[in-house]
Amino acid sequence: MPHSSPHVELISSEPYSGSGQARLEDSPAHRASPHRLRVFLGVFAVACLLGITYTFMRPAVYQSTAILVMASPVAGEQGDQASRSERVALQREILTSHSLLIKVLDELSPIEGSRDGLPRTVDDLNDMISVSAVGEAEILQVRAEGAEPKALPVVVNTWIDTYLSTQAASRKTTADSADAALRQQSEALSEKVADKRRALENFRQQNDILSMERDENRTLAKLKGLSDSLNKASEEEVNAEARLNAMRAALADGKPVARIEDERSLANLEQRATQLREQLKGYEERFTPAYMELDPNIKALQRNLAKTEDDLRSKRREAQQAALTEAEQELASARQASGTLQQQLDEYKQTVATFTARFAEHSALQEELGELEQLYRDVQQRLVQTEVISEHQLPRLEVLERAYLPERPVRPLYLRDAAISVAAAFVLGMLAVWLYEFFTRRGVHPVAAAGRPFFYRITERAQPVAEFPVEQPAPAIGYESPRELTQAEVMELIEAANEVTGPAIMALLHGLSVEEVAGLRWADVDLDQDQIRLGGRQARTVPLAPRLREYLTALPPQGRSGELALWVGEEGGHAEPAELDAMVETAAYDAGLTRPAEITSRALRHTYLLFLVRQGARLRDLGRVAGHIPPTELVTYGKLCPPGQGLPLEQVELIYPSLKQPA
Repeated sequence: MPHSSPHVELISSEPYSGSGQARLEDSPAHRASPHRLRVFLGVFAVACLLGITYTFMRPAVYQSTAILVMASPVAGEQGDQASRSERVALQREILTSHSLLIKVLDELSPIEGSRDGLPRTVDDLNDMISVSAVGEAEILQVRAEGAEPKALPVVVNTWIDTYLSTQAASRKTTADSADAALRQQSEALSEKVADKRRALENFRQQNDILSMERDENRTLAKLKGLSDSLNKASEEEVNAEARLNAMRAALADGKPVARIEDERSLANLEQRATQLREQLKGYEERFTPAYMELDPNIKALQRNLAKTEDDLRSKRREAQQAALTEAEQELASARQASGTLQQQLDEYKQTVATFTARFAEHSALQEELGELEQLYRDVQQRLVQTEVISEHQLPRLEVLERAYLPERPVRPLYLRDAAISVAAAFVLGMLAVWLYEFFTRRGVHPVAAAGRPFFYRITERAQPVAEFPVEQPAPAIGYESPRELTQAEVMELIEAANEVTGPAIMALLHGLSVEEVAGLRWADVDLDQDQIRLGGRQARTVPLAPRLREYLTALPPQGRSGELALWVGEEGGHAEPAELDAMVETAAYDAGLTRPAEITSRALRHTYLLFLVRQGARLRDLGRVAGHIPPTELVTYGKLCPPGQGLPLEQVELIYPSLKQPA
């Protein structure tokens, strides 16, 4: 009698993406859904009907526009961009102001005929109209929108006419009021200027101020004269004292001192004495002293020379005394003149101080008069400008194009919106099918097989009881394979780990279990031979990867005692396996890897074993590197072996690629 037994049927062997979503398009279960078409057509029809009904039930909206251009205040004036923007914004505010809209509504009220489409309140009018700038030019587009096309140009043109008439009246009123205000201000300033001029002239006469220049007034001119005379007298006093001191110094040194008028007579006496000495010297050369004593002419010559020398000495003494007396008198006169001028200057300072204060008041009055005169000139200039500017030169809007009767609506675009409705209905139908399939799928289970996922479906098939007895599913089918990490994920995990977690991760990538890594001692690591020697029931020797060797070599030598644990736990001694698992998961979170909770010490060891299996390593040799592996687990690895006979470990690369090169 046939009996049902479990049967594993391969659905798809294509690998799926990293997101872990299985591909079901080609599965029998996916093809077996008979209600997809009905679901799609039902949702599509309802959504399409609702969308098209809503589209064509919307009323048509027409639009009528007019173009206004802003004329410059002065012909040829070119303002900057900011000025143009401000003027355009101002005109937009005026066009949409509440007061103008009330006037427009008043103009629309007496229109004869039907009022269909015309606004009845200011709010209705405000909702109907709008103003927008065209580009960067001073051009405005005014528009009205509504369901009645005939009413729209009436509203727009009435709006424009009301604006133009209101602005014209406003400009005239503003110009008249501005002109009157400027004239009144000009007359008031003219009176103030005249009063200020009279007050300034009276102040000048009362305080003897002849000129705006300080030095040209008599008081300050006299002060300047006294100052100059005092300076000159002081200079003469210094010179006279210097001459007197020079004479006294010359007399003390025995040098001759004489006045100019005495020098001539002294020179004559000197010349006469010189002539007499020369005559006497000539006699001394021709005659003997005895003869000279007897000659009366020579005796007379000698007496005359002696008298001349006496007169010369007497004359010099008189000249020196006269020169000294004259110098002393000159010094006394200079001192007296300087003292007199100083006294006069001191007495005149009070007069000058009073004049200076009055002159400062005069300057302040003069500045006030200047400010009033400048203000008066400004007002006069503004008055002239106001009188010169004509009506067509004032800022205004000109109609470039008036509103016209629209022929077709601007919205909605029925055909476009109907197409959008159909497309949206199609998308909703597809979404409904996807949701239906999502909630009604049965019996499809993705089985992740060591990074190369396959999809299986467990079905029932009839088999004879004698040949296929009923039994539990094979353990290999129920084995839950850990996650396999890519080389990029391994590199990111190591880079994010700290100096303790990093070496532990590398040790797990040598095929060691987490218990073996937790129990490693320094005595188990041979840095000279690049080996890790494991003892116990699963004794073996595995090669030491260069990158792990670099980590361990970098540690201080004093911490490499043989019996010390490589990884010390929180309680001291060897770390617990749970602590290492927590360290690995923490590094996965720090590295920002997807699904970090799946990255455990078991996943790292599994990644290393898959690295060996995909090279073609014999399954029976895996225990020489990784220790004991349960047969149910070996069967799972066997499904991933490449075709052909397995290779011994001597022909397989045992160092994981990410651990080959030092950091």
